[in-house]
Amino acid sequence: MDLDEGLDIGFQLAHRSVSSRWICFRASSANRRSTRLIQKAMSE
Repeated sequence: MDLDEGLDIGFQLAHRSVSSRWICFRASSANRRSTRLIQKAMSE
């Protein structure tokens, strides 16, 4: 395995972890928003 291949694999791993973290962040923020909407709807 040469250096370029190692860098490429490292980049793919980093990208995957960043995108999964981003997906988790998006899901949790959407979750908070829907929870707030549900609470607002129930309180009316």
